[in-house]
Amino acid sequence: MINLPEVNLSIEPLTRMLYGAIPGKFLLMGVELKVFSHLTEPRSAELPAREISSPPEYTQLFLDGLVANELLSSQGWRRTYLTVRACPRT
Repeated sequence: MINLPEVNLSIEPLTRMLYGAIPGKFLLMGVELKVFSHLTEPRSAELPAREISSPPEYTQLFLDGLVANELLSSQGWRRTYLTVRACPRT
């Protein structure tokens, strides 16, 4: 059996390089599609989908991506979305 050398390096710099651009791309796409202006109060994915002419299923996936990148907030199991700036502070 081959003995591998012990490596005491953090993978954080590599992780930042790999995932660093993703939130920015979500933000730019949300701004370009004007998604945030349609979510100043809690809404499901259907309204923004109509406004941006996108299938609701794909819009919901995109909105979930915005939530995962902390650019939107999601409320409840019904998946209603709200812009972060419009969320009440707790």
